[in-house]
Amino acid sequence: MPKAGQTIKVSYTQRLSRPGINYLNPYVDNTDSMSIRYGNPGLKSEVSHSFEAGYTYFKPKFNFSATSFASMVNNSIEPISSIENNGATTTTYENIGRNQRYGLGIYLSFRPSAKLNVNFNGNGSYSRLEANGDYTINNEGFYYGFSLGGRLTLWENGSASFNGGFYSPQIQLQGKSSAYYYTSLGVSQFLLKRKLMLSVSLRDPFWYRKQYITKKNDITFWTQNEVSQLARIVRFNLTYNFGQMKSEVKKAKRGIKNDDLKPNDNNQEAGKE
Repeated sequence: MPKAGQTIKVSYTQRLSRPGINYLNPYVDNTDSMSIRYGNPGLKSEVSHSFEAGYTYFKPKFNFSATSFASMVNNSIEPISSIENNGATTTTYENIGRNQRYGLGIYLSFRPSAKLNVNFNGNGSYSRLEANGDYTINNEGFYYGFSLGGRLTLWENGSASFNGGFYSPQIQLQGKSSAYYYTSLGVSQFLLKRKLMLSVSLRDPFWYRKQYITKKNDITFWTQNEVSQLARIVRFNLTYNFGQMKSEVKKAKRGIKNDDLKPNDNNQEAGKE
């Protein structure tokens, strides 16, 4: 039986994921005449079946959690690319995928003192995708990713932080996405009785330029898309707190939450920091 500070969880979830506007919009984006994209307004919502088993250990200075999972989707929305006669690649979306994923996620947080906090988040999975209907496409492979961060109080009301992460290419029905990696360093200082905060951060100090490579292929074609962008960025932030909220703000009893939208297929670079 779990002891104090320990939790064991086993769950099954059936989830409906609606296609977002980027999947549905029929507008033809031919900004790049050799790489054309458009949405499919006839898409249906995905229905996924997920199983999870997890363990959590909590102490004031140390937190640990591990979660294994398996998920299955029989009508997943997948990007489908084809090659035109002029050599251009045309990409749209269809409910043609049968997607199976099995994996493990781990989270660690360690606070050895009041001045230092370090955290780690990692996961790995194996995916197998195959097309339904008339398509004879399948793909499979491993994915892994991790992030490491921490904050250190160096002087009164001042601290330094660091973050970094790496995410391997994700397996897609046709090929795989680009790997993604980042680092950042920052320093912050509170002033005026902690009402004013001045912070400076440097993103990707070790790279001037980064390159992302996405590969797509099936039995009829093979393509490789390379994107290069400037990486090193310096940010200055100034935040002032004008006061405190004395009374609790009442929340509306009813509202709209779009938490059932399927993430964009190009979200590899989003939300990692």
